[in-house]
Amino acid sequence: MRISATLMQKFKQDVMLGYYTPHWHIPDSGWPTSMMQIVEPMDDGDWNDDIEYHINSWASFVEERNGSIEFVKFIQKWFNTEDIIYYKFALDDDGTNLLSYQNYARGCRVKIKPGKFLGKEFNRSTSISRQFAEEWADMILELKDVYKNYSVTTISDTDEIISEYRSMHGTDLSSCCTHSARDYATGGVHPCVVYGGDSGVNLVVLRDENDRMFSRTLIYNGKYIRIYPAGHNFKESVTRGVLTLNGIAGVQGTLNGAKLNYVENPEHEGMVVCPYLDGNAHKVAIGERGNGDPCLDVFTSSGRGCNTQGDCMHEYACFNADTYQSFPSRYAYSCCNCDSGFHEDSDYAVYTDEGNHYCCEDCTVEAGNVQAIVGSRGTLLWMQESCNTLFYYNSSYYTSEGLEGNYLVLCYDDEVRPEEDCVLTSRGYYPSVDCLFVNTPQEYQDAPTDMSPVWMLNDGSGEVGIGSLETFLTETGQHRSLLEQSTGES
Repeated sequence: MRISATLMQKFKQDVMLGYYTPHWHIPDSGWPTSMMQIVEPMDDGDWNDDIEYHINSWASFVEERNGSIEFVKFIQKWFNTEDIIYYKFALDDDGTNLLSYQNYARGCRVKIKPGKFLGKEFNRSTSISRQFAEEWADMILELKDVYKNYSVTTISDTDEIISEYRSMHGTDLSSCCTHSARDYATGGVHPCVVYGGDSGVNLVVLRDENDRMFSRTLIYNGKYIRIYPAGHNFKESVTRGVLTLNGIAGVQGTLNGAKLNYVENPEHEGMVVCPYLDGNAHKVAIGERGNGDPCLDVFTSSGRGCNTQGDCMHEYACFNADTYQSFPSRYAYSCCNCDSGFHEDSDYAVYTDEGNHYCCEDCTVEAGNVQAIVGSRGTLLWMQESCNTLFYYNSSYYTSEGLEGNYLVLCYDDEVRPEEDCVLTSRGYYPSVDCLFVNTPQEYQDAPTDMSPVWMLNDGSGEVGIGSLETFLTETGQHRSLLEQSTGES
């Protein structure tokens, strides 16, 4: 199903051997478009690397659009590499199984009937266009046959949703919502109680041909929210295809506008149960449904409400209905910038080297802190920007150890420069371009005014001296008379 590394390697090898010519191409008829119009060659002129990058990008896009090995093979059979990269062929994203391509004249992607595309864009005969459309239909059927190996169940009953979440704990579908109710600060109420029923947010579970749980997602307004297991491209691609085939959801959406079930914590008055919510719509406020029943209104990050992705909501799943602070109301720390409370195990907290603590990185920056490089491996540490032990170079801050570990030095003028571009003198580092090595008093005297004369000490130490003419004479063992003799003033 998934676009395998083996197939992609073969595709790349075909590219290196030259463009593949489809069987319907008429010799010497030319191509209506060219990749040269949109792809600039790399500086070193290595087209193989450049094309490989575009092929990988296209393959990733195909998987996002529920494509597969079958789709890639079909497209490669009908179009040469240049066309594939130029048009970025894919399936449409609304389940109608039309051909989707990049239309540069319109500046957007366009979906079209496959046969019509070949006739319109390539001016091919009716018979060739019909053959393309027929083979496209066969390829779609092959994809659907793959999707038919998976069963899909939509669960709208709240208790069943909770039970299904619990059955996933300890599997690759496990998440912060699959724990037992006793693991939260909800008085024995499972946080997934907010789903199902009147909320309009249902759970969809996919199972494979062996009836094993394959993936899950929440559905709201005919769109899926987030597919679990998260970050598993193959399972996400299959799930999108199955949801589309079954008319459940064609595209991804958010919970924005949803009215989740309102349930109070039976052990703590004024505390409301709510789980971690996926997506950018992850804030909730107390609201009402049309019949006057209380609910949890879901919205984006603007406005007053409880941030279900902040503090430790994923652990406590409960918040105060008046203050919108997560349970418990007493925190281990108070932010040194905004006074918000947070707990030691907060995923967003920042603890600086000076002993200050902040609820998030935004507050850390607002309080005048920056991230400084403290070692050779890019290790970062939050420190006050005003700290006199920090040094700024090339858009980054460094400690003295960070400078040394990255072959940087602080020069005499308090500017940081690469060590290889500097000369270490008895008075510290100087930029090499500003230094002129001299061997005689006359060379010292003739040095340009915008350059600093430097010299090697004659004691065999290999150290470099810098300073006045008298210093030069002393450190090199030479005499002023040499300069006077050369100028005729003796």
